[in-house]
Amino acid sequence: MLTDHVRYLSETIGPRPPASPAEKKAVDYVREQFEALGYDTQTDEFPALRTFSRLHILHYIMFIAAWSLFPTMPVLSVLLCLVGLVSFTFNVSGFSGLSVFFPKSRSRNVVAYRVPARPSVRKVIVSSHVDSSRSALLFHPMLVKNFRCILLADLVAMASTLAAAIIFAAGFRPVWLWAAAGILDIQLAAALLILVDMELRGRHTAGADANASGVAAMLGAAAELSGDKFRHTEIEFVATGAKVSGLFGMIHHLEKNWHDKTRTYVINIDHVGIGDITVTSGEGILIRKKTGARLLEAATSINLENAGRPPCRLDLCTMLTDGYAALIRGFDSISIMAFMPDGTLPNRYRHADTVENISGCNLSDASLLVAQMIRNIETESESVVKRMRGGQ
Repeated sequence: MLTDHVRYLSETIGPRPPASPAEKKAVDYVREQFEALGYDTQTDEFPALRTFSRLHILHYIMFIAAWSLFPTMPVLSVLLCLVGLVSFTFNVSGFSGLSVFFPKSRSRNVVAYRVPARPSVRKVIVSSHVDSSRSALLFHPMLVKNFRCILLADLVAMASTLAAAIIFAAGFRPVWLWAAAGILDIQLAAALLILVDMELRGRHTAGADANASGVAAMLGAAAELSGDKFRHTEIEFVATGAKVSGLFGMIHHLEKNWHDKTRTYVINIDHVGIGDITVTSGEGILIRKKTGARLLEAATSINLENAGRPPCRLDLCTMLTDGYAALIRGFDSISIMAFMPDGTLPNRYRHADTVENISGCNLSDASLLVAQMIRNIETESESVVKRMRGGQ
């Protein structure tokens, strides 16, 4: 039963903070499962933050400090705002900002792979993260539902503070402008307090849906495909670490290993334990990227076994996934998730995220969906080979 994987990860191991001993135990467990299915595996280590909140705390402090320095050191204010805005924008777009200067711990990915019998035409990377997050006011359903609007408002406040700092540095120093910038920065101060509260009072969650469910569905897909003989499609299953602290595992896998973007598909599985199985037609909070038409068609042309219908579609703009890390780097990528009718993720990073609230039917539907997508891609690859031979 796929729920047994969820139970082991969320209860036997328990909370799995990024770059922690518990995360390592989860990676080791997943590797053992892949090897038992007959896959070759490798484990990759990489440096990663243990939390994303400290980086963003620094961003907000930089802007509040810059505002306080307007009257006395406006040039320093400009520099603080400029560096903070660039770093914040990079980070919410799936790239490193000031995080490159932060001390890091060691996290891990485990990669299971199957090499085709003949030269590959397509490569499919199936990803799912093993780590889990802390609870926080930040993840209250009302805030999460409007997360993109809140983040864009933060960016407006940051850009306005930078503009005001430039005006002060140019020698124009009206008091009303300083006051107006201070009013905008109240929003940044509120965000700062929410993140500080997460650092001080946030408790690590069991992470059954987020994301033991995704890992279980990936293992289910690997088991479903373990007996198939692929001739032209190369498959990699990647259990990533340190996703919730900044997509570190997926970024490491994509940037440190060579992949031909023109022939590689990425299928990411995240939060599939409860709700309506859904595929993303696009992702991104700040920079939006669309899923390729072929990959989207490959997903939506399949009927889910238990639901009796194709998966729903959603343009995801409230969080960053490992799938987005691939999209922003030029890969054709899609995420498989499960949402409530109002478009929210049930129990996301909350203490109710336990195995008792996981649907075995959801796990089965997600795993079979991934398996059938890969089989369809193999059929497409064989057609490509036949056309190539016919043209010779």
